[in-house]
Order: sequence, then structure tokens, then C-alpha cells
Amino acid sequence: FDRGWDTHVPYDPRKEFIQLRPGEQVSEYIIRHVKDGKIFVGCEGTEPGLADAIRQVGHAFLFSSDFPHEVNNATCKAEIQELLESDDLTAQDKAAILHGNALSFYSLT
Repeated sequence: FDRGWDTHVPYDPRKEFIQLRPGEQVSEYIIRHVKDGKIFVGCEGTEPGLADAIRQVGHAFLFSSDFPHEVNNATCKAEIQELLESDDLTAQDKAAILHGNALSFYSLT
């Protein structure tokens, strides 16, 4: 993100889009908004690098299935099971992905 931002800053004459703080990189902006609960990212059971992404930006991920489009109950259950069996994710990571972040996203907490 940072390199792309440095070379291709979007045209925004009205200052309606991303506003970086002085000295802030766009990656820091994203992490700040994740921590503020303003950015969530859908993920599935076998996302490569998911544990690394969580360590980089925090708990911004929630289970996404596209149900009933392109998947069925069996597919969703298999993806959830894959996520639960992941050795790379902590119990806290799994709880956030499977329900905690959805509660926050839908303002149910």
C-alpha cells in the first residue's frame, strides 16, 4: 500500500477521501482504522497468510461465505472446520473471525 500510495496518490481536490496525518503512511492509516473498528475484511477457511495478516493489522477479519451463492451448507461447514483446525491461528483469532468481529461489524455489542 505504501509504495503504491507514494507513486499514485489519488486526485482528491475536495479532500473527501483518505486523509493521512502528518508523517503517516497509508498502511498506518489502514491499521488505525482497523483498530477503530472502521475496516473489516471477509475471509474464508483456507486463506494463506491469514495469521500473518492478523499479526500485521489486528483482528479485522470475519468469516465470509457468499452463502448461498457459489457455496452450500457443506462447503461452509468445511471452510469453518478448516479455520478451526488451523494451527497458525490462536483461539482468540478464531473467535474473532467466526463471531466476535461480526458482532462489532453489525453493532451488536
